Amino acid sequence: MEDRWLTGRTYRFIRNATNTLGRHFWPRYLRLRGISFPTPALARVDGITLALRPHSFDAYIVGEVFRRRIYAPLSLPEHAVIVDVGAHIGAFSAWAAGRNPTCRVLACEPFAEPYALLQENCRRNGMEARV
Repeated sequence: MEDRWLTGRTYRFIRNATNTLGRHFWPRYLRLRGISFPTPALARVDGITLALRPHSFDAYIVGEVFRRRIYAPLSLPEHAVIVDVGAHIGAFSAWAAGRNPTCRVLACEPFAEPYALLQENCRRNGMEARV
């Protein structure tokens, strides 16, 4: 399958729709407007490539972690072990592993679909040994 990328314009539209309509309404809004993006879409943020599902909250979560930088105040010590419970597609896990190359992340996700994307995102970024 050919990789498909979210363009900056599409990502900005999703981010603006999220900010305007709130995170619970934008997937429905996009469907009503007939706007979609490919399955899975790829977004590259801060040097990390993440696969996202359409009509889900994946883009919102990636925006929270990488654009709004909600975890930026965290200080990660050398050789830290981080437990990401409810890892979803691995946005925080990828952020933490990218920020501190000596840390190890234990990512736990109970649902099969996001877990598959979590594994794919780790593979795409060469983090399989640490996440």
